[in-house]
Amino acid sequence: MKEQHLLKSALLLIDYLKEKGVEPSIIDAHLNEAPFGLFKALDQFNGRSFGTLLFAKLRLSDYLQTLKDTTSAESLCLKPLEAIITGLYVEPRENPKQGIFELIAHLNRWLTLKPESYQDRDEARKLCLVFYLLLKLLTATVSNLSALNRTLASRFIPLQNVANDAFKLLKAVNEQWQQLAPQGDQKSPVPEEALLQQQSCWLVAFRQRYQSIAHQKKTHQGKLAQLHGVISEDCTTLQTLERLQLEKQRMKAVMVQLHALEYALANSKLTLAAILSNYSSAFQMVLDHSSVQVKKELLSPDEARQSPRLLMPGLLLSTANWFFKPVADPRKIKLQQALPLVALSFAQTIKTLDDAIVHQISKIFPDNVGYQGLLLRLGTDGLTELIGYNQQLQALCLLAQRVMQLHSYLNKLHLPPQSQLFITQEMPGKEKQEEAVIQLLNFFTEGADREAMVPLKNNLKALFTRLEIGVELVTKGFCTITACNDSGMLSSP
Repeated sequence: MKEQHLLKSALLLIDYLKEKGVEPSIIDAHLNEAPFGLFKALDQFNGRSFGTLLFAKLRLSDYLQTLKDTTSAESLCLKPLEAIITGLYVEPRENPKQGIFELIAHLNRWLTLKPESYQDRDEARKLCLVFYLLLKLLTATVSNLSALNRTLASRFIPLQNVANDAFKLLKAVNEQWQQLAPQGDQKSPVPEEALLQQQSCWLVAFRQRYQSIAHQKKTHQGKLAQLHGVISEDCTTLQTLERLQLEKQRMKAVMVQLHALEYALANSKLTLAAILSNYSSAFQMVLDHSSVQVKKELLSPDEARQSPRLLMPGLLLSTANWFFKPVADPRKIKLQQALPLVALSFAQTIKTLDDAIVHQISKIFPDNVGYQGLLLRLGTDGLTELIGYNQQLQALCLLAQRVMQLHSYLNKLHLPPQSQLFITQEMPGKEKQEEAVIQLLNFFTEGADREAMVPLKNNLKALFTRLEIGVELVTKGFCTITACNDSGMLSSP
């Protein structure tokens, strides 16, 4: 199966667990409707089973890297489990029955640990969801096998026993997930968790930020100017943050490919040609980020593989194969040596991107760790929504400033009586524009609710349009005027 199909299948599972509110009961609801719904969606690249193993392997590897004590009971339970999952993924035909039952046994040992044995309860709880999804997909797959496929598979794996053990483990994983839930008396020092429970909760932080500006003792024009400046800076920072996060996602996708290539290279039965055929994109990454000398060695024809055994007659060669192991492919060895350096380079790039992301976030909320954490956990979809929200606020402030400037400009013109009468009768008075500006500032002081934007924008837009038409009439033919010196005006929103 092609590498990219397995990677895409694994990424589907990663994205699924990123969704808000996913828990065992939700997974049950989504997978109990197999072979439809989620069960079918996860197989859109024809790699659900092996993609699930790759997904579990990657998440488990990430978790093991967070463990500080590598000799703890938890670490000793999970390291063999990682090797078992890797074996099932790389060599699925190498005694799968033993591999599956060893997986169940080691997972059961990890689940029997007391909650206090876990070095990071929050991360352990997330890992429980990974295992729950793995087991649920296993039982769903067994349940949806056709009679013929069930009969054929049962010759190698006792499916009913596997399903029974998996069902028991599902219950144990669910119970452990419940036990690892945050304690009710443990209060977070920041409002992050409470905010995350609200729809578009990340907007709360920005509403409070702009609310404090609107409360300041300044002129209306001063408040609007500061609001517009701060919101514009936030928009720029958020767009930079979005670019950094997209680049980080791309780097992590590359790391997934490099990990997959690493597992394939560990399989002694796979030839280099087969590996390069199925993992061409990962191999290209290694080439692109290796030295000229290493690249030359990886691309050059492999003459060193010519073994004296190749010159033996057929009978002698078949006899020699009983005594000698296959000659290791030098290019395969070189690729195994080059891969960790390339992976390390990408890992360092991800670390640099993480630092840049934190820096951008701290520019917006320098003194609020809770809001920094909230923004750090925001996905690209949330960022896109937040950028759109801030751009709408920016447009409102710009529109209000433009209304004030147009009104001021009209009132500073030296007009003939007929023009002055037109302005007085047809143009919005000062009280109208002040009322609109006050409504906008009140909008910010009351929390800048998104639903209240539309009437505000419509009102300001109507004022702006009438004032703009008035300026055009008095300056382009309605009458001859002499304008006072005035500051340059903002461009139309």
